Amino acid sequence: MASASKDQTAILWSTNTWKPIHVLRGHMDSISFVSWSPDDSILITCSPDSMLKLWSTQTGECITTLSKHTDAVTSCAWLPDGNRFVTGALDKSILLWGDKGADVIHRWTGARVTDLVVSRDGQKMVAVCHERKIRIYDLQDYSETG
Repeated sequence: MASASKDQTAILWSTNTWKPIHVLRGHMDSISFVSWSPDDSILITCSPDSMLKLWSTQTGECITTLSKHTDAVTSCAWLPDGNRFVTGALDKSILLWGDKGADVIHRWTGARVTDLVVSRDGQKMVAVCHERKIRIYDLQDYSETG
């Protein structure tokens, strides 16, 4: 289990003992959101510091820090392939990352994102936006479908 905190840490917990396995430190602001990779080997943390970090769940080490957003990163979700993920932010952008964060494949703009989710089949993404709208995106052709 993972928890996020205003104290700038995320904690990976043992569900057998309910004791911390790893305390993840490195953000400059609170951690607002976490997402497990499909194989549970990587955890993404999102923060108002405009950064997201990928962590090894085995070692607790930071694999990489990504800073392509210019405002608070509010949400993230993995695609089923375990290689790509999306991040949403208050900078009015959603980024589709490839190769576990090595590059940005696509950028959608125009909405301050407060939450998002990817469908189980990896075909669609739903974003909840600050202006009280829900937007639906096709992850194959990058179009907004609803």
